Amino acid sequence: AELADNVVSRFARNGMDVTLQREAEPELQGDALALERLLSNLLENARRYGQPPVTVQVAQQDQQAVLSGIDHGAGIPAAQRSAALAPFERLAEHRGTDGGSGLGLAIVSRVVKQHHGTLAFEDEADGGFRIRITLPLDH
Repeated sequence: AELADNVVSRFARNGMDVTLQREAEPELQGDALALERLLSNLLENARRYGQPPVTVQVAQQDQQAVLSGIDHGAGIPAAQRSAALAPFERLAEHRGTDGGSGLGLAIVSRVVKQHHGTLAFEDEADGGFRIRITLPLDH
């Protein structure tokens, strides 16, 4: 939660409409730099391709830390979700013109695997989009 607070605060200072909801304070043993990059990449993707406001949630469920990034954009179409995790994959129509490299979600996926976690894409009931990451606390 402290790491998420630092990253969210940095994006908010740079003008992003983003808030942090700390529902729990899970203690996760992991690579702090990699986890910071994971969250930074999620927020950068939300800034580029989603719609504000953006919410980052930190929660704990059983023996797992749960990190969610939620925006109010259309999200990633179901048919393209697997491809979105591949390196250099650009799904946006304006690809190549927004400064992105197509590595953001590939890096997120790699960090999640490195920490023995899971990543899921979820459509929100209110029309938003959530990326939900679960990371075991006992690794």
